[in-house]
Amino acid sequence: MENNIQIGLFFDHGYYFDSLVFAGKLKTEIKELGEGMALPYSEEKNGPLIFFEKGDQIRLLVYSTHMMITLPNPRDKFFDNSLRLIMDILKKEKIVVTRIGYISTFMLGVQEANLFKNNAFDDNEILLSDEYQLSYYKLVNINNMKVNCWKRYMTEAEKFMVSYDLNTLKEEEQKITYDFIDKFIINCDKYIEQSGVVKLK
Repeated sequence: MENNIQIGLFFDHGYYFDSLVFAGKLKTEIKELGEGMALPYSEEKNGPLIFFEKGDQIRLLVYSTHMMITLPNPRDKFFDNSLRLIMDILKKEKIVVTRIGYISTFMLGVQEANLFKNNAFDDNEILLSDEYQLSYYKLVNINNMKVNCWKRYMTEAEKFMVSYDLNTLKEEEQKITYDFIDKFIINCDKYIEQSGVVKLK
């Protein structure tokens, strides 16, 4: 996927699920996931338990503590329907979501990468580099809610990736529903639009 959105849904502490059964339910409800792979739950395992990584419209990784959903940007009807289905499945499984992360990634080209580099830096070592990575963090206020915000710039193979990574605070857990996600995404997109993907002038 080129421009894409990733949504991280973080589960309530101490919840365990049968990954093999859960993967089957996801595949039954969301046909577009395609073929996937599920591993038995293991307390020692830190990596994903469920992989659906080859879909053109949606990709999904499920860990013991959270799931990561990747969808194309811009948001469309399929995007909304998929989120509703996932939240319904989680509710039926009695999996409570307490935090959300939202990553919006934009793929640009070499010209934008060079313009950004020339405007952002005055250090010759950086200006003469072939590729670069830059990220920064700040705590921001989005619709009267404190949100962690990382912005990342990365060049690779003639592509310039710019992403905003916004997530609710770990110490301020919420009851995350579809409506919460919908409003959070809308408000994050407004923040991104106001902040600007990348300054090229």
